[in-house]
Amino acid sequence: MNSPCASPMAETTLAAYWLCEMDSSENQAIEEHLFGCGHCSARLQRLVNLGAGIRQAVEKGASHAVLSAAFVRKLKDAGL
Repeated sequence: MNSPCASPMAETTLAAYWLCEMDSSENQAIEEHLFGCGHCSARLQRLVNLGAGIRQAVEKGASHAVLSAAFVRKLKDAGL
């Protein structure tokens, strides 16, 4: 599939940006790209929408998972 973006961002980069895992210089470069690139901005929006859908499914109890005791402790420590 041809992309209308000359240098499309990796999905992992978009996800890390959305999760605020980038340092300020990386964050600035990503934002500059996103402000000028509708293609990558739309891809980021799809990731955000996917995350919202997953969150809704979990909150409604429509999703089941097996969690390790260590992960449950981490959630409790985070106040969840």
